[in-house]
Order: sequence, then C-alpha cells, then structure tokens
Amino acid sequence: MEFFALLVALGMYASRGEAMLLQRDDWYHRLRGLLAAWLSGRGLQLAGVLLPVVVLELVYIGVGGMAGGLVEFALLVLVLSYALGRGSLGAALAAYLERWSRGDFQAAHQVLTDEAAMAAPDGIEDPVSLHNAARRRLYYRSFERVFAVMFWFVLGGPAGALAYRLVALDGESRSPEMSAAPEILPLRDWADWLPARLLGLSFALVGHFDACLRKWRGLIAEVGPAAVDVLESCGNAALDLQQPQADESIEALVSRGAAEIESVEVLHRRALVVWLVVVAFLEMIG
Repeated sequence: MEFFALLVALGMYASRGEAMLLQRDDWYHRLRGLLAAWLSGRGLQLAGVLLPVVVLELVYIGVGGMAGGLVEFALLVLVLSYALGRGSLGAALAAYLERWSRGDFQAAHQVLTDEAAMAAPDGIEDPVSLHNAARRRLYYRSFERVFAVMFWFVLGGPAGALAYRLVALDGESRSPEMSAAPEILPLRDWADWLPARLLGLSFALVGHFDACLRKWRGLIAEVGPAAVDVLESCGNAALDLQQPQADESIEALVSRGAAEIESVEVLHRRALVVWLVVVAFLEMIG
C-alpha cells in the first residue's frame, strides 16, 4: 500500500506539483507562534516537529483498516503530497536556462535569488560563479523535494515524511540569530545526512561509476560535509564534469552551462527511478 501511495503522490506532484493546494504551511507557523510563548531554542524546534508528528501517528493508527484500507491509503497520499518540496523548481529552472542561454546573466542571477530554499550569492562575480551556484542549488533542491521525503517515508511511514518537511520548514524559518546559536540543533543537517549519502551512491549507478564511487568513499566516513557538498561532489564525478578552460569563450560557457544543468536534472531522475525500484522490491519482500 505504501508503494502505491508513493506512486500516486509522485504522479500528482509531477502533474500539478508546485501548485498543490495541500502545501499550505500557515498552520505550522501559527503552531510555532503558540509554542514560542512557552519554549525557545532547542525545545521550540523539537516541539514544533514532534507534536504534529505524534498527532499524525495517532490518527494513522486510528484509521488503520477503515473502509478496507481506503482511508489509510488516502491519508498516506495526502501526507506525502504535503511533505514533498515547495516552490516551482521546474518553472524557475526553465526561466533560469532561458535567461542564461541568451547571455543575460543579471536576469539569470535574479531567478536564482528569487527561487526558494537556499540563499543565492549576493552578487555576480562572473558567469562561471553564477553557473556553479545554480548547479549547486539544483543538486540540493532536487534532493530535498522528493528523495529525502521518500527516504524518510520508507523508513518512518507518513510520520517520517511529515517530520522531514517540518524540519525543513524549521530550517527555513529560523532567524539568523537562532541559526548562529550553538545550542540550536542542526535538525536539517541531521535529517539530510544519510539520505544525501545514499543518493550520492546511487549517482554512481546511473553515471560514471568509478569516479563517483571514489568520491563517495572519501565522503562517507566524514560527518562534516553538508548534504549539498556531498551531492555536488558525487554528482559532478558521476557526470564527469571538467573544470572550464581558462580561455573559454562566453558562447562556450553558455552552451556548457546549459548542458550541465540539464545533465544534473537527468541524473536525479535516473537515480530516483533506481530508488523507486528498490522501494518496490522492499514492498514485495516485506
């Protein structure tokens, strides 16, 4: 049932994706506002995630078996649809590539700045830096929108998927002061740690195997590298991306940059298919 719920949710997301009405987070921000009257720092973080997750788990247990499992199935689809990533990444990517391809780097940078979830560079030092920032953004956004949610759903059911999205919302809503405070748990870093490394490994299966595996082995034992660093390093190795030549022309850079962005998108899609097959296999044997 879980696998079919995942397929339905992903199908809805692919067809309507960024405009899904279920993805409204006002309730979460109101809850955090109420909890902030009694809690702060680490306690506020944990309560803001755990309270909705516990309520969901109780509801999920309560509806088990109702209407021949249809209520349970509908709840799985609804929670997964809510937990998948925010923002119009497809539209932002198309807008970025359109501006990049015609050499309007200032407009391309504006698209990168407007796109949600990760801070863009404050200014454009050069087109190469802009391209590297866009490629890095795409690695993480493709990961956190679908794969990380799917990982925590398989591991922890609907509660796991919801917990990941709430952790992501917590990371996006924290003030700079909270982010810099050493007593605040880096929940998003912990939630990303294992799925990012699993996705990095799967890049080897759908890309340049030897180069990616060597890079992955060098990163797997280290706690420090952030998810985006792991994904970028493994992804670039899997795609066998080369450093640009010093005398590369603007025309060559534009062509190479567009091709690399599209290659990153394809790499993520292939890796996602691999893990859907793995989830289907686990469903059959489990």
